[in-house]
Amino acid sequence: AGGRDVGAVRGERGPGRGGLVLGGQPERSFRRMNGDGRRRKRSAGGALTRRDALHRVGLGGLEHAPEEAAWDDALDALACAWTALRWLRGEAEVLGGEFDETNTPMRIVC
Repeated sequence: AGGRDVGAVRGERGPGRGGLVLGGQPERSFRRMNGDGRRRKRSAGGALTRRDALHRVGLGGLEHAPEEAAWDDALDALACAWTALRWLRGEAEVLGGEFDETNTPMRIVC
């Protein structure tokens, strides 16, 4: 949302219209794919490890990323897409679950 607070964006939609908002963490998603993911994401080896992990789960297409997209950002976006697919299939791991002051669940999905 362009750096805006998610709560503010949800509130703009009106009461009961906020919809589901999930928080993803690409590093955790890559760990789920690789069983590791601890190589530096901006290193050549780290980028290749992440690219290979994405190919193993059927995601690719980095050549179609916008010209201004950095490699690590494009790889992170694909990892979040993988996590969203896992959520839809009921396969995602959910970390956390506490509620904030607005009764919104605070959780990370990977």
